[in-house]
Amino acid sequence: MSTGQIAIIADESTVVGFLLAGTGSSDHSGNNYLIVEPETQMDEIKSYFEKFTDPKSGISIILISQAAAKLIRRQIDNYTAIVPVILELPIGSYDPKEDPLMERVAMILGRGDL
Repeated sequence: MSTGQIAIIADESTVVGFLLAGTGSSDHSGNNYLIVEPETQMDEIKSYFEKFTDPKSGISIILISQAAAKLIRRQIDNYTAIVPVILELPIGSYDPKEDPLMERVAMILGRGDL
């Protein structure tokens, strides 16, 4: 994958939408996306997350659905590198209390709760 790529971990319609927008990539190192279906195993999501966060991957941004992020919350919370940036997509119902980015914003603003 080339530098500056966007990776996507989400349901099929979200991934397809981003692919149609031109974010798709497939080369010798694989795809820059994972379609998460109800039968997708947590280990597979973890594996793709690790692949996309590897500095050699060239990924700059990881878009992950909030539902998929819930399944690998520990890995996401323990991830401390600046690049790639991890953004959770609120697909379906959005709960700001489950959004780590919103939790950080609240902390910076000095508000303990959302």
